[in-house]
Amino acid sequence: KIDWGGLKLGEGVNMSTELASQEEYMEDKHALDDALRGLEGHRVEAQARWNTRRQDVAEQERLVLEELRSCFVVAVREAIRKRIDAILDDKQFLRDIDALVGCLTALQTHVGEGSSVLVDVLARVKSRVNELQSDSEIQNLIEAKNYAKLLSNLETLCVMKPALEGWVALDIINIQTKTTRHVSFLLKQAGDELQSGVEHPTFLVFTAVQDFVRLTPLLEKRFPGEMEAAMHDLIQMADSAIRKCVAQAKEMLEIARADGMTTGAEETVARMLIKGYAVAVELGVTDQYQKWMETGLLNQMESKSQHLVGIAIKLKSEDSNASVASAANGILAMFPAFKTFRTEQFNAKAGGVTFPTALEKMKCMPTRPSNDNLVTVFGAYDEVYSAEVDKIVHGLKDYSEDALRKRVAHLVKKLAPHVEELNQHCLVFGQLFALVASAWTYLSCLGKGDFQERKSVLQPHNTQILGVCRLLGLDEAALENHLIQINTGEGKSVALGFTAVLLSLLGFSVDVVCYSSYLSERDYQEFKQLFQFFGVEHFVTYSDFDGLSSSILKSGADVPNIREKFVQFLRGNTAAPRRGDNALNSLVSAVKNLVVSPPAPAPIRRKVLLLDEVDVFFSDAFYGQPYLPSELLHDADGGSVTGYNLLLHVWQRRGSLSKSKQSVAVLREHMLTKQLLSKFPNLAFLLEAELYRILDSVSQFPAGRAPRFRSGEDAYTLDAARGTIVYTDPRTHVPTEKLSYGYVTAFTYFYECDRGKFPPATFREAGQSSSKIGVLPVCGALSYSEIPRLYAFALGMTGTLDCLTEKQDALLKEYFFERRTFLPSTFRKKSLNAGRGGDAKETKVVRRKTVRGKLEGEMEDYFDVLKDEMLEELKKGRAVLIVFADLKRLQHFNLELHRSPPDFPSYSPPQLLTDQLENEERKSVVLKAFRPYTVTLMTKSYGRGTDFVCLSSGLISDGGAHVIITFFPEDDSEEKQILGRTCRQDDPGSARKIIFEDDLEPLGASERLWSAQNLPWDAYLAQCRAATHEKRMAQMDAAHEKVMARHNATLKACEAAEQRQWEEAARLFKEASLKSPAVQGVEDDEESSDSD
Repeated sequence: KIDWGGLKLGEGVNMSTELASQEEYMEDKHALDDALRGLEGHRVEAQARWNTRRQDVAEQERLVLEELRSCFVVAVREAIRKRIDAILDDKQFLRDIDALVGCLTALQTHVGEGSSVLVDVLARVKSRVNELQSDSEIQNLIEAKNYAKLLSNLETLCVMKPALEGWVALDIINIQTKTTRHVSFLLKQAGDELQSGVEHPTFLVFTAVQDFVRLTPLLEKRFPGEMEAAMHDLIQMADSAIRKCVAQAKEMLEIARADGMTTGAEETVARMLIKGYAVAVELGVTDQYQKWMETGLLNQMESKSQHLVGIAIKLKSEDSNASVASAANGILAMFPAFKTFRTEQFNAKAGGVTFPTALEKMKCMPTRPSNDNLVTVFGAYDEVYSAEVDKIVHGLKDYSEDALRKRVAHLVKKLAPHVEELNQHCLVFGQLFALVASAWTYLSCLGKGDFQERKSVLQPHNTQILGVCRLLGLDEAALENHLIQINTGEGKSVALGFTAVLLSLLGFSVDVVCYSSYLSERDYQEFKQLFQFFGVEHFVTYSDFDGLSSSILKSGADVPNIREKFVQFLRGNTAAPRRGDNALNSLVSAVKNLVVSPPAPAPIRRKVLLLDEVDVFFSDAFYGQPYLPSELLHDADGGSVTGYNLLLHVWQRRGSLSKSKQSVAVLREHMLTKQLLSKFPNLAFLLEAELYRILDSVSQFPAGRAPRFRSGEDAYTLDAARGTIVYTDPRTHVPTEKLSYGYVTAFTYFYECDRGKFPPATFREAGQSSSKIGVLPVCGALSYSEIPRLYAFALGMTGTLDCLTEKQDALLKEYFFERRTFLPSTFRKKSLNAGRGGDAKETKVVRRKTVRGKLEGEMEDYFDVLKDEMLEELKKGRAVLIVFADLKRLQHFNLELHRSPPDFPSYSPPQLLTDQLENEERKSVVLKAFRPYTVTLMTKSYGRGTDFVCLSSGLISDGGAHVIITFFPEDDSEEKQILGRTCRQDDPGSARKIIFEDDLEPLGASERLWSAQNLPWDAYLAQCRAATHEKRMAQMDAAHEKVMARHNATLKACEAAEQRQWEEAARLFKEASLKSPAVQGVEDDEESSDSD
């Protein structure tokens, strides 16, 4: 309410109304004028009061705002100072340098450039930063051998010096000088260790070499050129030292041989081998070392000397020095001359589980009435095998190979008519199996001298014998499809090898298929000698799924040779007449048959498929996916000329071409296209789609700019010497030359030529023939899931049969895999995470602590948790494997470790196990992974099939290797495979999953939903994964239906081509190749195949 000098506004209005209503008012106008003047006076007085009051309020507001502004400035200044103090206290300068500079800039803005506050803060910054290079800090780090921290401090200062320029003047000469001096000292120490004489007491000390090599990832960044030269010098010194030791050892061995007595030469050779092996592992040259030592020394030694050297090395394998013991074990495993000693160690561990014990612990589905047949088989096996092994170990030179083969042939003749009812002939089969195993043992002993014992020769262990007998139905009514689970690291490849030999001897043709071509080739080489010994090498093949698919097509026995039929279709009426169409050909053939009687056709062998890791076959990488063969159209000897020139023309004019009908029309009318059509006239049916594929691919290579690769297309390395691009298979994560991305790969060759990575003459000369580049149409589709149906029997072994979901189990039953066997461990296996408390093994989910979207800050919180877990295990002397879902996350964490390494003297930068490594580098990383205080970062592809071996007794006593999984595996089988990298055989081990909450989104999981479930994280995430898996399986079923339609269309297209029904064949080939994916697998020099 407003007071108008005691008169309310309402009262004045009422008074005016009252006066106006009175009759006297009209007569007394002066009374009304007086009233109005009175009202105006009150209004003016009130307005003056209000103006005064408003000025007072405005002044008060100004004073308050000034006070608030002053408080705000102080608050901001203090907040900045606190943030700076936190950065200085944390000392994570490499990680926080941008934040520190930002804080200093903000502080200067608020307090002014010459402010005492800013001067004080800058003084503290300089003081804290200089603490990193104080004499005491440097000396303490050197004495503690905390070289990782020392080099991290140096790099921090080198980064901060320019970053803080204009704020703080940093002089880093002190740490640069002392670090450089000490690195030189370490290099000299390493050189001294390499060059020390074999008789010197410290000859087997190589800690300086280890220290120096472990620091090379950090040293290379600070001293790139110098480190490369230093490593080269170390390798040269090691080579020189080993040569000197070898010469000395040979001289001592010659003296010993002449005198007929030992002179300690064997001990010298043992010490020299151990030192050389340890250095070779550190320098990553184990393959070269092995070849050089075998040719330069071991192969020139007598078997007796080799045996004595082996004994000396075996004694060193129990040395109190963990590094020496580990190197000695590595030597025993590396050289064939000493493998008997390593085998002896293995047999001692594997012999703890007898056949009756394994039989008792074995589980079967469906259950069987009794074990009598298996007992009978093993009795016959053991009797014959024991007798044969006694002959081998006591008279290897006199052992008769021919006699063994004749006995095998005799038994095979007995069993051949009954191969599907072996259960009726258990004694004979047991004897046959024993002789095959004896041959394997015999071959492994060749070249190892006469110093053999039963305990030291290679022999099948009891669970492998049991697995083979179960797989071949010795205790069943008949041979049927069968799957067996055998633990990871317990000889699955050996059991499959024996199964392949036995089946091939009994008249079957055997295809052993694995998801990885690398592992497949490795396993084949292990049994190749045995296949050749019995002459069955032509009846056993090892391959991956793409290789098997290609061989099936080539044979044309089970499905048509799609490539051949497709080319026949493309050539149309220009194709050569089929056999029998030409009367002259028929006449010539008849005359030949009169002159020379054709040999009787060999009996057709029934085929058996042996699956290695069956769960992979029924994963979404294969089930519901097609094998898509493609064909490089050859118009000249050695490859393609016209097609090559057409693609070269498109590449050179890509700037004027686009994915359009106009560009397709231009290419259709080009002379090169017409030349191609003259040789492949029916290509006209598919031409428009093929030209569009070419234009679509070249559009990914804009002129003058970087390529726009799609998923997987940039995952390649260059073999310039061979002129080859090698891709990493997105399904197996293994590098392979049998993979290409169709026209994208062709244009990638041109792109790399333009960059100078390949000699121009290799691909760029128009008119030359090319076996890699040309027109490459897709021929059709073959469903991977149909492969087992092409075989009489399908048998398999896997490590994860008990991890299949209900849907996967139902799929197996669709392929008649009703029989299941679960073998017990061969060893006295320890439990994973034995002795660890619940909190130490429970899955940990790191939740977001910052605002969503600020990924870098969130990842720092998560990485800190990973580092804490890693450091806790390192302090126990353990090895740590950290498994990442992809390379990007691995590299991010590796960068964080580089920016902020753990402050622990025994810590050294981690090893990286990724697809980017060459084979020799990969082998070196795997060999060094299971050593005390070693951290290895690896992508999940190495969680399957990678044989990490623990050679360190110290590591075993400290708990073995610890595995940290940084994601929730897609299914139980993937998780089991990754966990199987530790706690192998009878070694201890532990594992834990530590997951960033954002990574759970694909599972539909979150902390909020988990809280409502009242479940442990593992149980809750398993529920979410099961629901996700159901959706994925539904998608796989839908994909399978589509693939089968294309599969059937391909077979019909081949029939139409055979009948020369060109238009029908064109329609069906087009239907089969519709929406062909980009990935193509090259099967050999002239063939390629697609695979989703």
